[in-house]
Amino acid sequence: MLRFLAVPIVFGSVALAQQAIWLQRPVAPLTPRVDAEMAYDSSRHVTVLFGGRNQSDTWRYSGSGWTQVTGAGGPPAAPTVRDTLGMTYDSNRQRVVLTSSMSPAGLLETWEYVANQWVLVNTNAALSNRIDYSLAYDSVRSVVVLFGGTLPNGPQEGLAETWIWDGTSWNQAGGTAPPPRHRASMAFDAARQVMVMFGGASREAGNYITRGDTWEWNGVAWSRRQSASGPSTRAGAQLAYDSRRGRLVLFGGDGGIGIGALGDTWEWDGVTWHPTTPNGFPPAFVAAPFVYDDARGVAVAYLAWQTSDVWEYVPGNRASFVTYGSGCAGPAGVPNLQAVAGSRPVLGQQFHVQLSGLPQSQYNPAFGLIGFEARSWNGNPLPASLDAFGLVGCKAWIAPAITVPCVNQNGVAPWNSDIPLDLDLLGVGLFMQGAVLVPGWNPASFVLSNAGDGLIGW
Repeated sequence: MLRFLAVPIVFGSVALAQQAIWLQRPVAPLTPRVDAEMAYDSSRHVTVLFGGRNQSDTWRYSGSGWTQVTGAGGPPAAPTVRDTLGMTYDSNRQRVVLTSSMSPAGLLETWEYVANQWVLVNTNAALSNRIDYSLAYDSVRSVVVLFGGTLPNGPQEGLAETWIWDGTSWNQAGGTAPPPRHRASMAFDAARQVMVMFGGASREAGNYITRGDTWEWNGVAWSRRQSASGPSTRAGAQLAYDSRRGRLVLFGGDGGIGIGALGDTWEWDGVTWHPTTPNGFPPAFVAAPFVYDDARGVAVAYLAWQTSDVWEYVPGNRASFVTYGSGCAGPAGVPNLQAVAGSRPVLGQQFHVQLSGLPQSQYNPAFGLIGFEARSWNGNPLPASLDAFGLVGCKAWIAPAITVPCVNQNGVAPWNSDIPLDLDLLGVGLFMQGAVLVPGWNPASFVLSNAGDGLIGW
């Protein structure tokens, strides 16, 4: 991957639709399982998977494959096909929270995954061992929210209770609530600071019904949201929050009697549901664990039944490039790095950047520096002053991995990079900074530009 921007690769004329894509990942499958749960650990940039029917193992997925966590422990395996687990990530306390209704005493257990080990932290007498509930983390109020579900041996219309886990205890929330339901889809919209819930199922007058309503919880009460369009009624759909675009993505679900599994994809922007027409799509599926990997900018779905496939949802128009930081002055001013108008780092296309503000001489060649890290360099935090190296007043904004020569054309140096049509590069971040040789200007004879932060997209 480190060579792709330094070596020209010719694709001819490639026309790519700027739309979402579902991509099946070529990773070795796990043992097929039902009712597994996943959560994305944003501190360690890995997806954590636990259990499934007759399974109590823990796995990590980082985009390239599964790695088993041995000796992690956890609640016992579920012996029957029912949704007994809930799982989410507490970003404030930096731990995965798992709820299990397999307690022999009929109580809801709360487990936390810390240092590759599951620890039982609470057994609640007020929360019965309900199943098919919805669970998500509210990163603004730093609480886990549980809604609804149904009792294994109780009335099947569902529950309408909202419970809050603050890291120490569970407490029931008051205020208005949606009608009773189980198998609803729920995720937290961090930009708008509300919990969003869609659909679910319940029994009314003895009949099983699926729902298609959208609700939001602001930490005090639930309120129903109306949209001119929206997904059809369903239960068991999966919902994940795309933090880069500020949208929620909904996939699949059970349309009810006579309809069965669904395979469509929708996005919620806080006002309207938008259907997407992605290139490629996974099989119709119910209750596939679904999380958003914010490090790679993709939503990850684990289709556990029979094939145990991993699919990733890559939104359209994701390619981006922004500049930041500042350069240091040379004889012609401060060199400036910027993308050519309309150009972005898109798969199968050429990305056009230029360095300007250079001395207008062929004896002042320019160089492009490319890195894949902008937090630290050789163990030192970035940005870093380079005064000690003779680049007086200059800063390193990136950790350079590749140097590309650029031709100085009267003070402007075009920097064109061919990005391969390789789907493994989707979501890869790249950082760029320019340098120009100015003999005798400072002890190092170089000055640097500002930096750029790019994301390779479709």
